[in-house]
Amino acid sequence: MGHAMKRLLVGFAMVAMAATAGAATAAPMKGAAWIPMVSAQLSPKQRQAIVDQIVRKWGPFVESVHKTSANAWAKRMGGTFAAANDANLQRAAGMKSFQGMMDALTGQQVSDARVMDSLATQARVLGSSPHQALLGSTASDLVYTPIAPCRMVDTRVAGGPITGGTSRGFRGYTATDFSAQGGTSSSDCGIPANPSALMLNVTVVSPTAGGYLTVFPFGTTAPLASNLNYGIGTVAGNEIAAKMTIGSATDEFSVFAFGTTNIVIDVVGYFMAPVVTAVDCTTVSSSPMVVPNTGHAVEADAPACPVTYTLVSTNCAMGSDVGVINAVGGGVCWGLSSVADTLVAQGVCCRVPGR
Repeated sequence: MGHAMKRLLVGFAMVAMAATAGAATAAPMKGAAWIPMVSAQLSPKQRQAIVDQIVRKWGPFVESVHKTSANAWAKRMGGTFAAANDANLQRAAGMKSFQGMMDALTGQQVSDARVMDSLATQARVLGSSPHQALLGSTASDLVYTPIAPCRMVDTRVAGGPITGGTSRGFRGYTATDFSAQGGTSSSDCGIPANPSALMLNVTVVSPTAGGYLTVFPFGTTAPLASNLNYGIGTVAGNEIAAKMTIGSATDEFSVFAFGTTNIVIDVVGYFMAPVVTAVDCTTVSSSPMVVPNTGHAVEADAPACPVTYTLVSTNCAMGSDVGVINAVGGGVCWGLSSVADTLVAQGVCCRVPGR
């Protein structure tokens, strides 16, 4: 480990010492699930050793997967390491999955097996696949439709603040209205069933603790990312494209709050998969070309395809079908005949209709 990393770890230990000094037992994070101590209270030196272990173990993973240097990640994690109680810090060090380690630090009751199941579900929901996306995919090549801003969520009206360290599910589509979660009671906001994603204006109102929000598909593991950062008592907002869980019988998306806060969400647009329709084709033909009986080949060129169409095949025809014809390609034909004849070149032009 380099000197810079060692200085970071020493700094984390000092913060951790201040966080735990004078406490008989380590207190749980505000709003996080309480996990019983798995050993006696840790000394500052022991906490430093555990933080060191976590950074050494997951630093290479962060650099490879998240394209962030281990030093930069360790520095950003300083506050999280310091806020974790002794039990959660020890549980995090023993986790075998990165997401499980992050969840354990914030006091969530997780296991590596549960994390793996959630990641598998997320992969299915997001349509993760090594194969090329197909037309009509619910995860790629989506069509965006803007709508007039419409209130979808207001926890001040229904549900109350989201407790720090927890997630809450919300509807992204309804056949009636969004009054059950504090939104409009007069419409469905014009959102069709099973949207792939929603464009949302998310605002925190009067948070009682600083933190961040993460919006993610319902039923999946919250990613290691922040959509909105906030401080105590502030009003802050951000516009985000939020992926939905398609076909859910309950909720379509979830919101994780690191610090307790009310939230207000307005939807301003939605993303849907392109509608799969029949290919639109048309045929363009050349004027008949006279093929003499001299044994010389004659070339015929089909007209260019109309704008937005693409040539997909070339057809050639002789008037009396007694000669030799050949499609050169690109709308070009040639013909040879022992008698006078005519030659026509045809181009088949097609396009894929949009939504």
